[in-house]
Amino acid sequence: MKAVTVLAIAGVLVGSYLGGQMTSPTKTASYEFAEVYEAVGTCTEGTFMGGCADCIKCAPYEYNGGGCSYFKDTLCVLCTDIKHCSTITTDSGTLIPAITCTDSFDHVCSECENGYYDVDCKPCQVCEQGFYEASVCTQNSNTVCAACTTCGSTEFLSKACTYTSDSECTDCTVCTPGDYSEHKCQQMETVYTETADTVCSTCPEPADGMFVSELCTITTPTKFTPCDACTPREEYIDSACEAGSWDTSGAQIECNSCTKRRNTEYTVWHCDSMGFKDSLHTSCSDCQDGEYLFAECTASSDTLCPDCKAVPHCQDGATVCSNADDSTCTSCSQDFFGATCAYEKSYSACGSMTTRERRADAYGYTGETNDEFIAFCLQLCDEFPDCMAFEIEDGGDSADASCDESLGGRGAQCYFKSSYTALSDDYSQDCYSNIVRQGQRPK
Repeated sequence: MKAVTVLAIAGVLVGSYLGGQMTSPTKTASYEFAEVYEAVGTCTEGTFMGGCADCIKCAPYEYNGGGCSYFKDTLCVLCTDIKHCSTITTDSGTLIPAITCTDSFDHVCSECENGYYDVDCKPCQVCEQGFYEASVCTQNSNTVCAACTTCGSTEFLSKACTYTSDSECTDCTVCTPGDYSEHKCQQMETVYTETADTVCSTCPEPADGMFVSELCTITTPTKFTPCDACTPREEYIDSACEAGSWDTSGAQIECNSCTKRRNTEYTVWHCDSMGFKDSLHTSCSDCQDGEYLFAECTASSDTLCPDCKAVPHCQDGATVCSNADDSTCTSCSQDFFGATCAYEKSYSACGSMTTRERRADAYGYTGETNDEFIAFCLQLCDEFPDCMAFEIEDGGDSADASCDESLGGRGAQCYFKSSYTALSDDYSQDCYSNIVRQGQRPK
């Protein structure tokens, strides 16, 4: 019986030793056989020989590999290592592995290193491009990834997507009438690059010399076109260029062709390419009686027709001339004769000596009227430098009348005087005095 007991005790010790990897020192002692024998029968469960001392308790990162029986204390075996398992702090402040186990197969980690999770510390999921971390990886759950929000066609990316946050979209600003989008709302290209909102600016107004050809809208600025100009000397303005405004269309200038000058006209003024006035052309004037041609009509000036120099005693409208110095009269006032009305008729004799006389028919006179005979005598007097008057017999009997008989009959004569007239009471003759030669009026 005693031998059997000893063998049993030895078997227990061997089995305990081979049961696992010890982590705690094995308590051994020298005992008498009697003590060992006694212990087998007296030590309670959870104690071992050596005063029936309490068996040690394994640490959280160890499992009980046997022992705590008779001659052997508890055999504590380290849990199998789990890669990336972290450490924890005990109540006493000691750092210990975060692994727990009950045997060599059920080891678990309660606190993995960052980037790992679950009891076996698997790698946490890494969100791919276009996704963000909606929920972080924890000890008990993997990373939750969600797709980054993409903006619509009327939105801009106001906040870019990051690994830990979603992108944010904001509605594009819509410009109000009177403004236009100088910079359009930028569409998103990627969720990682922020874009800009619409930039609204005041619609521009036309500058001088421009008109509005396209109205301003909330998406496009006012469009302008330069005002044309009428061609100088060829066109004038029919309707002016209208500038308009951002919300009112303008209008281009409209030109009319200037009226052309005819060959028989001269230009009073040319059309104004900067104004609304057409050319004005007027027919060239013709010189009238009492005027002479000083300058022909040109493209820019009328005919110049100055008045003839006045001829004293010439009837109105009867003066003619070709220049400023050769005025003659075609119809003198009563009792005045000659081209310049220089001979004044008196109804009595001249009262001076006759210096020469001429018989009309002897000098080729062929006239038939009194006026023709008077003109004949006057012409001869003009040819004599010293002739200051001439007489004609008319057979009259008073100071204010002449005989009705023809003055230029056969044998009629002209009596020429070379001295000043001194009228007499002889009314049978009429005196024709050259008042110019006698100094009674300026030459």
